Parts: sequence; C-alpha cells; structure tokens
Amino acid sequence: MTLTTRTTEKVALGNALRRNTPLNPEEFHFPPHPDICRAILAVRASGQRVGLLTVGAWLKAEGLLEEVGGTLYLAELMLAAQ
Repeated sequence: MTLTTRTTEKVALGNALRRNTPLNPEEFHFPPHPDICRAILAVRASGQRVGLLTVGAWLKAEGLLEEVGGTLYLAELMLAAQ
C-alpha cells in the first residue's frame, strides 16, 4: 500500500498504535510522521507493547515528543484509526 496523503498516513500510524499493524517507514513523508513511525518501530523492536504511553515515552527520551505534537497528536492518530 502506498500512503499518499496526510490522512492515510495518520490512519496507518493510528492503526499501528491501536492494533500493532505493520509499518513501512519509507511510506511516511509528512512531518512528523517519519519520526512517529521510527518510534513505533523502535518500541516494537525493544519487545515492549506498542501504544500511546510507550511510543510517547520513547519520543520523550529522544527529545522529540513536543516536536511531533505531544501525546495529544498521538491520541489524534489513534482516533483517526477508529
């Protein structure tokens, strides 16, 4: 699947946060989506459960949480996937 709009990227990231669906980092182009995708993949690779708290904590540890819009934007992504 090729993600071509900000909305389709938001839905894909939201699905990954809610349902741990697979992601291809090369498909994310709209800021801040590439950073959020990397965070999801890093949390998954560490063996932790992917979710709002774990991805938010990873982004905060990397100094990126506020840059990507904070936990409010992560929650918005999850709502986009409903």
